[in-house]
Amino acid sequence: MGTSIGLLGGAAAAPITPDVRRRPVYLAGFQPNRVATAVHDELWVRALALSDGRCTVALAALDLIGLFREDARWVREELARQGIPLAGMILAATHTHGGPDTLGLWGPDRHTSGVDPAYLAWVRTRAVEVIATAVERLRPVRFRAATILAPGVARNARDPLILDEELSLLRVEDAQGKVIATVTDFPCHPEVLWDDNTQITSDFPHYLRARLEAAEDGVAIHFSGDLGGMMTPDVAAHTFAEARRVGEHLADLALTALARATPFTADRLRWREREFSVSLTNPLFRAAWEAGVIHRQMVSSEERHMVVTSAGLLSWGPVQMLAVPGEVSPRLGLRLRALLPGPYRFLIGLANDELGYILDGEEFRAPQDYWNPGEAYEESMSVGPAIGPMLHATVEALVRTDREDSKVAGAGASG
Repeated sequence: MGTSIGLLGGAAAAPITPDVRRRPVYLAGFQPNRVATAVHDELWVRALALSDGRCTVALAALDLIGLFREDARWVREELARQGIPLAGMILAATHTHGGPDTLGLWGPDRHTSGVDPAYLAWVRTRAVEVIATAVERLRPVRFRAATILAPGVARNARDPLILDEELSLLRVEDAQGKVIATVTDFPCHPEVLWDDNTQITSDFPHYLRARLEAAEDGVAIHFSGDLGGMMTPDVAAHTFAEARRVGEHLADLALTALARATPFTADRLRWREREFSVSLTNPLFRAAWEAGVIHRQMVSSEERHMVVTSAGLLSWGPVQMLAVPGEVSPRLGLRLRALLPGPYRFLIGLANDELGYILDGEEFRAPQDYWNPGEAYEESMSVGPAIGPMLHATVEALVRTDREDSKVAGAGASG
């Protein structure tokens, strides 16, 4: 029987802020033709690598509105070309509304992409560099984890009675207790700053990460959870002062909870990923794709367009991290999180793809007019009604396979 080395961990970060002086930078998330005029704070790619010596997985968060499946696949394939094959990867956008258009929907007009191909190529390369550095820094680690409620931070603008207020936390430490990384995961759009803002910003995650890093060093990494439906900041005004208040409040909650958490170790990582396909019924998305505004690949025929995407599950010890390819509504997010055994359950949205809002099948109401959706705004920014049920079935299969794999590994260890 081999001797266990325990898990290894490493972290790294680098800015991905566009140069607003060289060419127009179209800000994403609200109306088209919102051009950046200045940089308030840097945008980042921040990565954590974990390995058990057999399985190496990278988790990276980027301060962007989203990235498509092709972007994530390019990063993973380029890492493999450089001799860093990963068993799994979670490349997720924070979904800040103060960053550049990386999807194509917020250009000078609704018929012109706002993506700067040179910038997007640089971001992909930057992600490769940061993940590679995190892998180079792998060393023995231990963990602290916690899940707490953070009431009053976000509200559901679509359905006020359905809230997911869980703040999921992970601290990665070396053998001496020095912090390598702190991971936060919370379901809220980074949109404290509103549609009149023209400054580059990562919004409240900037203040969250800054406070964590000032308190305990290491690399602070923030993921956005089930923020669809619409989980938006509950703020008095759309100002940087309010963004600071939200971010620092979440950081203080995290620091208090992690200080009380008991360290633990683990010996084995488990990564599972499943592809699934869903019909693209949204006429807005179809028109944008056909016009070349969206650069994401589709599988098309005369009868229908299909989108192929995936979900992934990373598990070790008492921790599960579920990666989903878009903006899951809290109604569906709570159902997905309940499938995980826990006690520490992370739901990471906008991971390895961005397919817009992903609603529970019971809450999807297709608008009569997609161009003027009214209260069905989330449906007008979703690929269609089938994606929610398909994602739920995919996650059920992932959890079932992971549970079986965990039992086999436990039986082998006891034998």
